[in-house]
Amino acid sequence: MSKPSESTRVEETKVVEELSEPMTIGAEAYISEEYARAERDKLWAKVWQQVGRVEEIPEVGDFITYDILDDSIIVVRSAPDQLRAFYNVCAHRGRRLVDCPEGKKNACGQTHKAFVCGFHGWAFDLEGECAHVPDKANWQGSLTRENTRLSGVEVDTWGGWIWINMDPDCVPLREYLEPAASMLDPFELQNQRYRWRRWLIFDCNWKVALEAFNEIYQTASNRPELQVPTSGVRWPDRPPPLGTKRPDWYTSTVEEDPWRGPSDRCFLGAMRV
Repeated sequence: MSKPSESTRVEETKVVEELSEPMTIGAEAYISEEYARAERDKLWAKVWQQVGRVEEIPEVGDFITYDILDDSIIVVRSAPDQLRAFYNVCAHRGRRLVDCPEGKKNACGQTHKAFVCGFHGWAFDLEGECAHVPDKANWQGSLTRENTRLSGVEVDTWGGWIWINMDPDCVPLREYLEPAASMLDPFELQNQRYRWRRWLIFDCNWKVALEAFNEIYQTASNRPELQVPTSGVRWPDRPPPLGTKRPDWYTSTVEEDPWRGPSDRCFLGAMRV
C-alpha cells in the first residue's frame, strides 16, 4: 500500500465544541462615554498589552514608548537581559519625559545613561532612579528615593513581543495568555520577524474594529483563499518551512507565492522567519 504524500496527509481528530448562548450587546457599549470610562478604569488599566517586539530594542539604552488613552509608558532595555517599564512622566511636575513625534504612533530611540526631563532637567537612569536634580540642596532634604523615582509598570515578554500591565497585582503574563500561549508555542513566534507593518486609525469604537478581525464569520464571503476543509483536519504542530507548497486541498489566489495569499499576510501579521 502506498503512503499518502506529505502534502495531503492530515491527522483525523474528533473535535467537540460547545457554543455559548447567543447574546445581544447594547448600543451603549459602542457609543456611551460612561462605558468608555469604565473600560479605561476596569479594562485597559488591568490587562496585559502588546507594546512592540523585543528586537526593536536590542541594545542597552534602547527604548520605545506606548500610549493608551491618557497613559504613556516607556519600555527600556536596562541590561542585556533585562527590560524595565515606567510611566512616561517626570516625578517633579508630571511632564512627559519622551515626546512622541508628530504623526508617529510612538517614540523610539537610544539613551546611554538617563532620561532627562525637558522642563527642569531632572534626570532618571535606566532603572528609573532619580540620577540628578538641579540645585538639590535647595530642597532641604525633602527629596527621597521613594518620592523621586519613576513609577514602575509590569513588563514581560512572550513570543518575541513585549507586554506591559499597569496593574501591580496582575497575574503573570504566561497565566494570562493561556491556553493560547501553549497552542502557539510550537510556531516559535520569538524567532519570526516583521516583513512589513502598517498602522491604521479607524474612525470607530475600538470594539467594532476588533470584532471584524476576531472571528472568521466573513471568510466564506470575502476571504475564499482562507477556506480549508474543516471536518477532521488538524493544522500541524509547527509552521512548515518557507517555500513549502500548500496541501492539495488548499487553493490560493496568489500564484507567485502559494503559501502566502494576500489575506494571509494580513491575518498572520506578515511575519516570517
